[in-house]
Amino acid sequence: MINGRIIKAMSGEYVVDTNIGVFTTRPRGIFRHKNNAPKVGDFVDISTTDEEHDQSVIVHIHPRKNEFIRPAVSNIDYLAIVMSVKSPTIDWLLIDKFICSSLHNETKPILILTKCDLLSEDDYKALEQYKLYYDDLDISLLFSINNNHLNQLKSLIKDHVVVLTGQTGVGKSTLINKLDQSKDLETQEISTKLGRGKHTTRHIELFLFKGGYIGDSPGFSQLDVSMIEMQSLKYYFEEFNRFSKSCKFRECLHHREPKCQVKKAVEEGSIMKHRYDHYIHLLEAKMNEKPKY
Repeated sequence: MINGRIIKAMSGEYVVDTNIGVFTTRPRGIFRHKNNAPKVGDFVDISTTDEEHDQSVIVHIHPRKNEFIRPAVSNIDYLAIVMSVKSPTIDWLLIDKFICSSLHNETKPILILTKCDLLSEDDYKALEQYKLYYDDLDISLLFSINNNHLNQLKSLIKDHVVVLTGQTGVGKSTLINKLDQSKDLETQEISTKLGRGKHTTRHIELFLFKGGYIGDSPGFSQLDVSMIEMQSLKYYFEEFNRFSKSCKFRECLHHREPKCQVKKAVEEGSIMKHRYDHYIHLLEAKMNEKPKY
């Protein structure tokens, strides 16, 4: 039996990195019957059917410390949310959805903004205020501009497993190429006709990087956070916790309740209004969800 980590999945085949080499494998049918397909990032046991190790099969998936549906990965340390400030325009609601998903899965989020060289000086200064706000929430916000910024990112993710996620066309593959110049991932420009990126990355893949792995994933513009319970959503907006203990109601949802200190903090500017608006957007969507039977 050989133990390793899945680093790539495509067309029903899985590439597993082990201490004796890299194997291309297929899973046993039992995983399909149990609706437990392997994911990139999984630690697995594989069995080979001949001495040359030409044929191998995944026979066991080890328990996961975390897992995501989109991107479909497991056992990661950081979810790096990559967004461009222009072409496509930055989507702060999608960013906060990613942050909620990351925290829900006990994974540390990192926010990386690309194409910052396209900003005016005033727009860049405005983003620096966002950086101070998110940094205060212990969410690193990094600008992908020059080597100094790239070195900050390299230092942060060293010895960890990091997966880049975000919309198509924001520059995830380009960023990996900059971080590791031995890589030559295919990239494409944004489609001016459609106003969004063209799908270049079609599968998730982990690459060895500074004692850990860095992963690229296909881009998308929608994210489902239905796995988060309505009562739990507020805890993923960390700044709310600083004021919620003073709310009149113990289980205050910070929505329509009177004497809510979170709403007061929004009015006083201690909580960014767009963060609160995003919370209300997600909360009301959950309130309108059809019950699951």
